[in-house]
Amino acid sequence: MARTSHWLVLWAAVCSLAFGQTAWKFEVASVKPAAGPSGFSATIDPGMVTLRNNNLRNLLMRAYQLRNYQVQGPGWIDSDRFDVFAKIPEGVPLDRVPAMLQDLLTARFQLVTRQETRQEDVFVLTVGRSGPKLTTSQREINAALGLAPYLMANELDASAERLSMPGVTLAMFANTLASLCGRPVLDETGIEGVFDISLNVPMPAIRETLGSPASGQASDPSNTLAAGIRELGLNWGARKAPIEHLVVESGVKVPVGN
Repeated sequence: MARTSHWLVLWAAVCSLAFGQTAWKFEVASVKPAAGPSGFSATIDPGMVTLRNNNLRNLLMRAYQLRNYQVQGPGWIDSDRFDVFAKIPEGVPLDRVPAMLQDLLTARFQLVTRQETRQEDVFVLTVGRSGPKLTTSQREINAALGLAPYLMANELDASAERLSMPGVTLAMFANTLASLCGRPVLDETGIEGVFDISLNVPMPAIRETLGSPASGQASDPSNTLAAGIRELGLNWGARKAPIEHLVVESGVKVPVGN
């Protein structure tokens, strides 16, 4: 009987991993209201998760690998900020950390969430006929973060005449445009690499284009975001697409269990 019980426990562990249920937990974790200054930071390395002064939206984006427009909930998920410090057990691969972070946030914030799919107006980046005309950047992206789908440009220069983003992937470029309009922008270029991107388009024209998903065009076709993107050897379009969302139905503002 003892041998049978041993194999049942082993089989349960194997099944748990096979069906994507994490068996990993942080050795120790602290989730508390932020006490630091303005601005936020994120560091994830093989031994520690350090997320300073992040709101719950950002924490959920990292945990569920989502973009900002995919997370909805009450206003406090944007207004209240938190510090998260969590020790990763030795030998745990970094690709298991998001699931561990999901479990931690759910427990500490007593979250009740649901996932749903909505058909929405989206903008789409694709490769132009003549191929990309992109400037390779000398900057590197923090390998500890990987190329997570939620990442945006670390630096943004939005002057009256141009929009510049140094050291970004095209996914980060798309996410940054999405943050300007609150509407999904999908990267379907399939292009990998890190680039310095500069659009010679006035910011008002960019906002006008982003605010018009039906046409994807501003009133002056020669001075639009679409025209600036064509200069990069890319295409800009609009269509309907299914978008996954995580909805926070309830939770507590003060984390428990610390």
